[in-house]
Amino acid sequence: MAGYNVTMRHRIVTRWMELEAKDKQSGGKGRAALAREYGISRETLYQYLRGE
Repeated sequence: MAGYNVTMRHRIVTRWMELEAKDKQSGGKGRAALAREYGISRETLYQYLRGE
């Protein structure tokens, strides 16, 4: 896309959100539902849950 200024919107995931997501996931909430709740992709959520 030469000549185009493409910007991406990134969602900032705080440490608090990361810990809350881990707690909810261990409580039985699905990963896809958690990703939707936080407005991030499932892959991003998986990275946070793995600690990357």
